[in-house]
Amino acid sequence: MTPRTYDMSRREKARDELRRRIVSATLQLHTEKGIFGTSWKDIAERADVAVATVYNHFPSLDELVPACGDLLQELFKPPAPEDAAGVSLAPAGPASDWSAPQASCTRSTSAPEDTSMSLRA
Repeated sequence: MTPRTYDMSRREKARDELRRRIVSATLQLHTEKGIFGTSWKDIAERADVAVATVYNHFPSLDELVPACGDLLQELFKPPAPEDAAGVSLAPAGPASDWSAPQASCTRSTSAPEDTSMSLRA
């Protein structure tokens, strides 16, 4: 008799979906209440899981907050480097529209005339 091989893909899929629910609930609550205004109980209720389940997947904020960042990055994917070639950073319109403010931002290299400070008694 040959031993049966186990396929853990369904279990992994369920685990990943549960983690995603927890992170999604956390992200929503952090948006509504702030990071420090959100409790583990709030997260568990929003994700429809037990508090122990949240702790099991994310034992601390040090693990939960970066997972929220990963979800945000997944939802709002930044452009790929090859897509950046077509993006212009110059403002729209003729150069005369924005050259004056740019000129006023140049740094002066001359020293101030009076750098001494005097204290009056």
